[in-house]
Amino acid sequence: MRQEEFEQRYQPEWKAFQDSIEIAEKFTRRRGDNQKILDGFAEHYRQVCYCLALARERQYSPYLIQKLETLVFRGHQIFYKKRLGIFKR
Repeated sequence: MRQEEFEQRYQPEWKAFQDSIEIAEKFTRRRGDNQKILDGFAEHYRQVCYCLALARERQYSPYLIQKLETLVFRGHQIFYKKRLGIFKR
């Protein structure tokens, strides 16, 4: 698959994941809302990680790889964020 086809196929998913990240970053300080935000987040995160692995393997442009790395990094920060409130209960 050429890079252009790859980008066209997965661009809507990447955009949806980026939107989820932005929403999660805004509401990380609120308790109780995190579960609603994280519903489906893991599946989107895995899909973007998969796309990143494919892009690296196929040696797509550094711009695309950096874009996907940024999404994966931001998603990782949200998904694996320390949840101190759980241990206080």
